Order: sequence, then C-alpha cells, then structure tokens
Amino acid sequence: SIADCTNIGDKALEVIGEHCKKLEVLDLSGCDLITGDGIKNMVGKLHSLKSLDLGFCENVGDDALKAIGEHSNRIETLDLGWCKLITDDGIKNMVVNLHCLKSLNLGVCKHIGDDALKAIGEHSKDIETLDLRFCGLITDNGIKVMMKNISVIKNLKLSYVNVGDGAL
Repeated sequence: SIADCTNIGDKALEVIGEHCKKLEVLDLSGCDLITGDGIKNMVGKLHSLKSLDLGFCENVGDDALKAIGEHSNRIETLDLGWCKLITDDGIKNMVVNLHCLKSLNLGVCKHIGDDALKAIGEHSKDIETLDLRFCGLITDNGIKVMMKNISVIKNLKLSYVNVGDGAL
C-alpha cells in the first residue's frame, strides 16, 4: 500500500508496472498526483491485479477507467470513491470487460447516474457490493434497471441518493 503518499505520481506507477508484474492488490488511495496516463501505463502490465483502490485520486477520470476495463479483466474489487472526474461514459467503457467484478465503490462520484447503473446491471451481474452514496444523479429508474440483472448483491449503499420506494 502506498495510500496517501501525496508525492506519488505517474512515474511511480510506471515503475510499479515494470517491476511488480505479479501484484494482486494495490492501494493508491489519496495519491493526488496520479492521472489517467499513469493508470494506463501501469494496468497494461499488471495482469494479476485483483484489487485496486483509487479512492480520493482527484485526477483520475474516464481515460483511466477505459484502461482498467481494457487491461484489468481480473479485477474483483475496485474503489473509485471520491474520484470526481469519472462519468457514466467511463463506467460504461470499463464494466464491459470486468466480468469478475464483485465490489465497486462509486461513493461521492457526483457525475454518476442511471446510464452507469444500466451498464453495471448488464455487464457486472455478479457484483455483491456496490456503494453509490452521494451519487445525486441516480434515480429510481436507474436502480430498477440495474437490479433486473443483478441477483447476488449483498451490500447496496444508497445513503444520500435521491431514490424512493419506486427504486426498491
């Protein structure tokens, strides 16, 4: 774990990708200097990665999610909480190939809405834990559409989301 190392940037991710090819768990939460370019350069080399925490990485956006989807199809746990640049498009591009995804944190990702939920429902059918707290663009319809295809969910966090009885 190199969480909260505020001086860690894209160059360090390149080194991790080159020298830690069998890495399965990586916690980069709070590393503010990391960008999509660094994630792209790293994930293509880490073929065993199962858990990635990018929570509070403020410069991680949709380009990073696309790279994760293209190169990290073994990921089971992904934390994107507080990544304020990611959008529905990023989630849609990512989940198409993440068939092993069991846990996804999108808490406080303010640009996540119903289109992302639809994609999660279509492509991440085995998801067990999903954190959507403070995702203000989500509606009852988005939750309903997502849940049509997800049958194994055990932990769904919807605190401070504007949904009502119609979602459940």
